[in-house]
Amino acid sequence: MVRGRKNPLHFGLGKRLAAVRKEQKIGGKPLSLAAGLSMTAVLRIEQDSSIPSVDTVAKLAAVLKVSPSYLAYGIAPRSIPATWEQESALPQRLRQIREERDLSLNALAKLSGVARTTIGYIEAKETAPSIATIELLAQALGVSVCWLAFAEQLEGEEVARPTATESAHTSSQS
Repeated sequence: MVRGRKNPLHFGLGKRLAAVRKEQKIGGKPLSLAAGLSMTAVLRIEQDSSIPSVDTVAKLAAVLKVSPSYLAYGIAPRSIPATWEQESALPQRLRQIREERDLSLNALAKLSGVARTTIGYIEAKETAPSIATIELLAQALGVSVCWLAFAEQLEGEEVARPTATESAHTSSQS
């Protein structure tokens, strides 16, 4: 647990990655190389010594043929959704939902605990955010982490869209 709060969803990534990799009988180095990553990338993730970017998880998921949301957060079906494409439009989704919520970069930074400059870099496609950062942003924006990170929508899940009242209320709190 993190200081009396529920553990973030991404905490089980290392164990999920190891389990899927072992089921498919593929070593860590071969998986890393097949995904176009450094030879030790999978090892570092499985040992929880690094939190990967959304792009890294997407590359690993594509090689393993599993849902990136399952791999990153453990909350989606394991199979790859038919509509999922590895190339992500995360920066556009982030900017779109932030603007729909009528939030400035500063306001979202306050709500999420993510630095304003980091959010700006993500929206400008200058950096690939970690799965931990996306989790914080999704919580602050009130949207599905799967949708924000990978454009995956779970069955029966709606992507939260603000009403005019919610937008006004959210921006007045900032």
